[in-house]
Amino acid sequence: MKPVQIKICIIIALLMLSLASSIDTTKASNQQVNQYNKFYLSHILSVFIQFAGIDDEFTNNPTNIIESSFTEPVNGKKDDKEKITIEFSNTYTRISGSKNTSIRTDRLNEKPVEIKEPHFKPLVYIDIHPENPRNASAVIRIFNEWQRSDLVIYHYKDNEWQQLETIINGDYLEAITDSFSIFAVGAPGGINLRLQADPLILINDTVTVAGAAYYNNSTAANAINIEINPSWSLPFSIAADQQGNFFQILASPQLPGNYTLYVNATSGSLSGSNNTTIQVTNATIYTTNATARITNNLVIDPFANISFPFPEDAVPELSNISLNLNSSTFIEVKINNVTIYNSTTSGIILNLTGYLVSQNDINITAESPVNLTYTIDIGFHKTTSAQVTKSTYYSAAINITNSMNYDWSNSSISYHIPAGAYNVSVWENSTNITGSSVVSGNILRIKNSGIGQYTIIRSGISKPITT
Repeated sequence: MKPVQIKICIIIALLMLSLASSIDTTKASNQQVNQYNKFYLSHILSVFIQFAGIDDEFTNNPTNIIESSFTEPVNGKKDDKEKITIEFSNTYTRISGSKNTSIRTDRLNEKPVEIKEPHFKPLVYIDIHPENPRNASAVIRIFNEWQRSDLVIYHYKDNEWQQLETIINGDYLEAITDSFSIFAVGAPGGINLRLQADPLILINDTVTVAGAAYYNNSTAANAINIEINPSWSLPFSIAADQQGNFFQILASPQLPGNYTLYVNATSGSLSGSNNTTIQVTNATIYTTNATARITNNLVIDPFANISFPFPEDAVPELSNISLNLNSSTFIEVKINNVTIYNSTTSGIILNLTGYLVSQNDINITAESPVNLTYTIDIGFHKTTSAQVTKSTYYSAAINITNSMNYDWSNSSISYHIPAGAYNVSVWENSTNITGSSVVSGNILRIKNSGIGQYTIIRSGISKPITT
């Protein structure tokens, strides 16, 4: 050993003595502090060994480095659990303190088939298992390659995913476990929220709120708590239905401006949130209200798909699908990749309201071949600003086009008439339908029957320009 190495070894030895003394005087109740003291002490020892020139068979192995550790007595007795630290980075796995336990670790590309789907979105799976099981606890350190502060470590234990108390220590996520199996990293939110609401409304009108809650494993979050928090009024809570849907009509703000609607979902330790902006105006707008029915027959053997569009930018109202089977069998129903039903039935009505988007896919899987008759009933409304088209007098044009592959029934268009308007005229394509329209106060109800496929509705309103 060279003189310089001797000096360094003396300094390290003094540091070790100092740290060992602090460990001895630490109270047994402060076990977490002791654990980290021992961890750093083992590092100092490894540095001592390196400078002393002592060979270690693991020194040159970057994927599984075993370091020396110390086990301190607790309450005068030696702890029967080994204190192990398992550290994962992008390039290596380091295990320290496994004096009597041989541990194998594997970074998995996908979830093992025998493990339940997690309720969170997993970013990585890690399998940790001892080859000679012993009573051991461990500190799990996983490099936070995602650089996110909302991540935690999960442990699959007792056939459930359990969230471990996780801290961020530098560039690592860190948690303590008392057993080994499959671990994962994910965000603890766990609940996704689809949210739709009127983007444009009149002052002193109403706001329709529709949405759906589902877990990160794409299953409906049934009967969970939904808090609706409008920025213009007090928050209140409702419960999602069995398919995770929620629906509410609120009073709108009394003054023009932009407002925010916040929605929060909670279920035990899981949570999720979403928000949307609502513009409140006293300008001229019009609202199209309609319903539609789609029905058909098909065979599920073992899969079937039902695809249908929904009006762009429309807000859904109460909508459902009725499934009638010719025999009772187990089925799974997904809408837009979210499972909303899986049970044995010969007939069921399922709420679709919060899941509707511009193009929808309902996928049904049956345990045995079965004939299905289905009926989809949807409701919606769509609010749009009227377009001022003339400069010499006030004229607003409405253009409504049904480009769906089904008719709109029970439809109507409500038009907010500006004060002082006169000579109100309404036409559908080139046909004047003013006589079948109804004016009530400052609301013009334009259509009362149905809007067929590719039908265009136009109306005009004129009034003098005030200068």
